[in-house]
Amino acid sequence: FTNTGRVFEIPVYELPQAGRAAKGQAIVNFLQLQPGERITAILKANLEGKTHLFMTTKMGCVKRTELKEFENIRRSGLIAQKLPKGDELQWVVATSETDEVFLLTRKGKAIRFPESDVRAMGRAAAGVRGVRLGAGDVVVEAAAVSSPKTSRLLVVMENGLGKMTPVEQYRFQGRGGSGVKAAQLTAKTGDIVGGAVLGEGEDGDLLCVSKQGQMIRMRLSDIPSRGRATQGVIVMRLNARDKVATMS
Repeated sequence: FTNTGRVFEIPVYELPQAGRAAKGQAIVNFLQLQPGERITAILKANLEGKTHLFMTTKMGCVKRTELKEFENIRRSGLIAQKLPKGDELQWVVATSETDEVFLLTRKGKAIRFPESDVRAMGRAAAGVRGVRLGAGDVVVEAAAVSSPKTSRLLVVMENGLGKMTPVEQYRFQGRGGSGVKAAQLTAKTGDIVGGAVLGEGEDGDLLCVSKQGQMIRMRLSDIPSRGRATQGVIVMRLNARDKVATMS
């Protein structure tokens, strides 16, 4: 899926296999992308047990489309979502009709609602508002939650702080609300750069990369659980004027 709302399909065997340090090949060699078009979401094509694709844009617009509408994707791509000027498609997750949706914003707001709040629409539809954003705010993470009782939200802030919070601490809201506080943001924490919803037994590593190219890898189990409206703990120590660029 690309930032302009188009979707392509490519067999994995057409992609070059290369070592960890290899540069790889430019994506325009495989997909007919337009100038300024970038890949923002990647999914496996055979999603067993899933019925819908749930799309979220940077400006908080959401849309749910049946998976069968994406069965025959031609080489030149298909429209997956119509986007207004200035907005970008950023997240596409597969859902199973009974999941919950969780959206996290840069300015520390989070909203949780059942996916059924968004009716299924065709591929060419633009979608509906998922979260009401304040000035200068954008969505930084969108996830589907299948077992909220055992799931946790990991949040990382640009000055190297992070924390885990049980998903149940975020009360249900109707789609299109402004959300509840996901972190106590201050000059010490900076804005939120990313987050991830982790299900039960999902234990791996957190990777953070800074704008100046520093990188850290740590166990997820080392990140403490904190309340919803707290600042978190330091997960990455940064040089002066450096910030966390991205996390995974």
